[in-house]
Amino acid sequence: MIPHAELVLFQHNVDTFWTHTLASFRDKGGTVACEAGCHHCCKVYATCSESEADLLAEYVCRDPDRERVVTAAVDAYLERLKASRHDAGCDGSEDQDTLIGLHFGFDLRCPFLDEDDRCRAYIVRPYGCRTHWAANSPDACAAAAMVQKIQP
Repeated sequence: MIPHAELVLFQHNVDTFWTHTLASFRDKGGTVACEAGCHHCCKVYATCSESEADLLAEYVCRDPDRERVVTAAVDAYLERLKASRHDAGCDGSEDQDTLIGLHFGFDLRCPFLDEDDRCRAYIVRPYGCRTHWAANSPDACAAAAMVQKIQP
């Protein structure tokens, strides 16, 4: 497992890289759709490393109110995921690729999103979340999510 100090430094370097990359993209006339409150990417199947999960847990548990809210959100998410898999006819024998493909159609929000669609753990979000961005309008992201629901 990566020590937290090294992971935080890595996360900072990733953020710095994307800040510069996206600024250059904009300078060349590109449009970046992502902004605070945009949550279209927060419905995709996301993974994190053991080190990232440990850092997330430590961050969440530092504040009892945040721990209570996030724990309830994760529990609700897991119940919705279980129900969605049941409704899709999953019997537990599916491989990981099948489950990931099905996940796109489940329309499940990340349990770290608050009621304003902002990440409760933004500062320690995993690498997969840090590197999602779209060069479209938010409407295009919403349309892509709809297509994934229709045809995962």
